[in-house]
Amino acid sequence: MIFLGLVRLFPAKKWFVVASGWLLASFFATYVAADTILVSGGVARCAIVVPSVPPNYTPRGGRTIEAAANDLAYHFEMMSGVHVPIVDDQTATKGVRILLSTDPKGVQLPVDLSDESKFWPDGYVIVADEHQVVLAAPRIEGVSNAVYGLLEDHLGCHWFGPGRMGEHIPYRPTVHLRLAGGFEIVQPDRDVAQPWYSRVRTRPISPSSDSKERRGSRCIGDRFP
Repeated sequence: MIFLGLVRLFPAKKWFVVASGWLLASFFATYVAADTILVSGGVARCAIVVPSVPPNYTPRGGRTIEAAANDLAYHFEMMSGVHVPIVDDQTATKGVRILLSTDPKGVQLPVDLSDESKFWPDGYVIVADEHQVVLAAPRIEGVSNAVYGLLEDHLGCHWFGPGRMGEHIPYRPTVHLRLAGGFEIVQPDRDVAQPWYSRVRTRPISPSSDSKERRGSRCIGDRFP
């Protein structure tokens, strides 16, 4: 529509129209993220990476992130029938790496993880391009939230009760991710007490369509015990 308007305004200046069209295409390409293909053709195109010596991880924190990584692999397999490996060496991965970390080395994040105004208490950032998906947060609990946020908000998974009877995992022979602008920052509005009967995580409400940063508070169980 904009391009046609330029043609009508400047019919004799084809070079101007062509240049303007190229600039507009470049502008929109910057803000339309390419798909990150995770599973296709019955083959895993990705690997889940959990660093072998994570910084500042306590034994409990290590178990938390391990459980989240296992849940992510489980949901990929239930969706597509394809096993996605979990590795500890990101340099040995083939295809897309899905990195779970509080300190993603060599990754340029759109926000400083030490900025409490963006992440308190357990917010997270998801960064995605054709080669990697980074699930990062200043705290282990935030990284765990990022896993379940990815599954629920972007891959259509939901949990309504304990066990497989309470799961909704859509069938996806091709599993892909697209983030507008290439990243998403999510911050809970408030902390939520953890009841004894379920490992509950603070999760945000659905985002507005015009924002890359989200706020809100909703609880989900991480697939329930």
